[in-house]
Order: sequence, then C-alpha cells, then structure tokens
Amino acid sequence: MIPKLDHSLPAGTYQLREKLPLEGYQALPGNIEFSVSKTGEVSLLPSMASAEWASLTGSADSDGTLVYILTVKNCFDAPLTLKKVDENGADLPGAKFRLCKYETSWEVVSDYSDDITLDNTGHILSVKNIPGTSLPDTGGTGTKLFSIIGIILTVFAGAVLRRRRRMGY
Repeated sequence: MIPKLDHSLPAGTYQLREKLPLEGYQALPGNIEFSVSKTGEVSLLPSMASAEWASLTGSADSDGTLVYILTVKNCFDAPLTLKKVDENGADLPGAKFRLCKYETSWEVVSDYSDDITLDNTGHILSVKNIPGTSLPDTGGTGTKLFSIIGIILTVFAGAVLRRRRRMGY
C-alpha cells in the first residue's frame, strides 16, 4: 500500500519503485517517475510518456482539494494448460499449436507440439476435435442452377443471332 502523499511531500522529482510484486502478478516493466511542483501539482515525467502501463489523472474534490489517481496496468499471470481432446474429452496426442499475441498485429510467441502445459495449477483450455464434422458447402445448388440457366440463355442468344444473319436482318 502506498502511503497517502499530501502537502508534506516537498516539491521535487520522484521515482516510485516496486520492491516486490503481489503474488501471481508480473513485476512492473519499470519505475514510475513523477514530479511535484511548488504549488503541489503532480505530473508524470516526460520519460513516462511512452509507458502505456502507467497514467496519472487529477481532479478537484468537493472541497477543492486536488486528488490524483495513479493507474498502473498490470497483468495477472494465469497458468494455462492447452490440450486437444476428442468428442468424449479424451486427450488426443500429437496436437500442434501456435501461440500468437496481438499488440498491433498478430505475432507468433511460440509453437507447441503435443499437449502443452504452461502450468498444471491453472486453467485448462480444451480444443475439442469432433470427427465427421464437415465444413459448410459454398456455391451449392443455387450456383449450379444459375450456371445452367446462363448456358441455356447464351446458346439461345447465339442461335437467334445466327438465324438473323442467315435471314439477313
């Protein structure tokens, strides 16, 4: 718990360092750097501008007191077991997976063969493989009907044009 920072904190430049992350959470990717002005205004240093994991907002309380909220985005480590199973839930050996992460585009993190266990104590993600499930048909009978009608109309138009030429029209 961070102690309340009040008017007794003198003006200056400060760095907030995480000594030990909470259990199950990742350590912060850096230190939080901020300054306190002589008037008590708190702001993040320009070096924190690219730190998407930390932000500072300020607003006036009902009695006019400035209140600042430092928000730190952090990730909880979620252990995961990934496995491929059949329709009855039995493991299917030999499965291959590619783990990708999206930031600005999909990037491959790692490839895995067989069932993978990132940690046995976490969540289980089962990919169910049901044999005999067919992919949806595309271009079914509706397309065939249009193709047949198109061929008939083309042949008919060709016959009409040919007849007109013979008759001199």
